[in-house]
Amino acid sequence: MTEPIDAKALSGLLGLLTHDMRNPLSALHSNLNYLLTALSAIDRDLSEAAQDAVASCDGLMHVIENMEVLSFQLGGGEPLPLVGLGFSGLVNEVVERSRMAAASHGVAVELKDEVGKSVRIRSNRQMFSRVLENLIRSAIQYCPSGTPVQVSTSFEGGRCTVIVADGGTPLAQGQQSEIFTVEGQLRSKSGGASRYGRGLGFLCAKICAEQAGAEVSALAQPTGQAFALSLPSYG
Repeated sequence: MTEPIDAKALSGLLGLLTHDMRNPLSALHSNLNYLLTALSAIDRDLSEAAQDAVASCDGLMHVIENMEVLSFQLGGGEPLPLVGLGFSGLVNEVVERSRMAAASHGVAVELKDEVGKSVRIRSNRQMFSRVLENLIRSAIQYCPSGTPVQVSTSFEGGRCTVIVADGGTPLAQGQQSEIFTVEGQLRSKSGGASRYGRGLGFLCAKICAEQAGAEVSALAQPTGQAFALSLPSYG
């Protein structure tokens, strides 16, 4: 009988798996982008098909990145270094990267940035970006067609906050905090009726937020659903 795999070994195996998946997917993504450029001048339907394929590759890469986060957590990874970063610029970068996924779902992402470019945070660029991308991608997935995903930033009381809101079905009662836990994720998958019935985005968002020196939370709203990512300003 095969021996159970401990967390440390499972972390290493997940790391190998994500590495093996990333290389061919990157090549596929590159070739599809080339085809998209060529087909855009030949046939609209073929161009749109290529564009959808590129968006699917982008989505798969996002899944791989979340698997890397789980591998990191299972392996008991050391805290990552935090550096000074421009808050607004970082949020803008993530929003721009999310526009392809939004277009493939027929929704738009609107950014309302009310934080000056001079405001900085002390965080880890990769982990902060992954938290925010997970929040935006979830909003895109559940946002009704024709209703934009709204991303807004604020600076108050020495803290920088970005809120991601959509007009979709809100979290069920009791899910506001548990959605970020392993137990909550497993329950939402087995329940079948939950808004968040698939994916690991919220669990990985929590892990990344901790490594980014930030806090992530679900916000109750009269309509739709919103999430906040907040951390202290720096310097």
